[in-house]
Amino acid sequence: MLEISKLEVAYGRTQVLFGSTLDVGANELVALLGRNGVGKSTLMKATMGLMKSFNGTVTFEGEDITGLSPSQRVKRGIAYVPQGRMGFPQLSVMDNMKVVLEATSHKQASAIDEALDLFPRLKPILSRDAGFLSGGQKQQLAIARALITRPKLILLDEPTEGIQPSIIHEIEAAIAEMNKASGLSILLVEQHLEFALSIGDRYALMEHGEVVSSGPADAAATATVRELIAV
Repeated sequence: MLEISKLEVAYGRTQVLFGSTLDVGANELVALLGRNGVGKSTLMKATMGLMKSFNGTVTFEGEDITGLSPSQRVKRGIAYVPQGRMGFPQLSVMDNMKVVLEATSHKQASAIDEALDLFPRLKPILSRDAGFLSGGQKQQLAIARALITRPKLILLDEPTEGIQPSIIHEIEAAIAEMNKASGLSILLVEQHLEFALSIGDRYALMEHGEVVSSGPADAAATATVRELIAV
């Protein structure tokens, strides 16, 4: 479904990605692993079109989308939930979701109901301004907003980072449900290694701006891989 080939990206004169290559199959969950600062978030942003590459390609369902804008990639079926839980703090939870729905091509209100079924904690607070939500509630809302676009592939950048333990398990369960029950393809950057490997079909390990190894998720439980992942 997604093929990233020899992608090179720089922040100004500082190159961050050095020929990164990665793929995600249909209905597959790939856990993208690596220390802080190795380029995982940059790879996500470049895949979404938020950062321009000066070499390499991004292909989605057989189409070269390297030159497409982020909005065009959303229309193709890619959704992205970055670190930071972006939204509209002055709008209510429900209005945050309606804004996304109005921007979609399908305009199906049932998409909101389906997202809320995955995150029932949001249902009692639909009228609350998003700016007053806890970190965990904001993250649930961020993922719910992405799901409203009815994506085929979702990019999740550390969805449980800084979340209170009582909500981490709810988010983890929702991600597993999205992949296993709904058949949504997922590229996941996740700091909770045991969780990422337990639900992932494959892992990809980044080091110094490139993917240095990949394979079945259960094969990542080696001393070498864990040493490279350790902060």
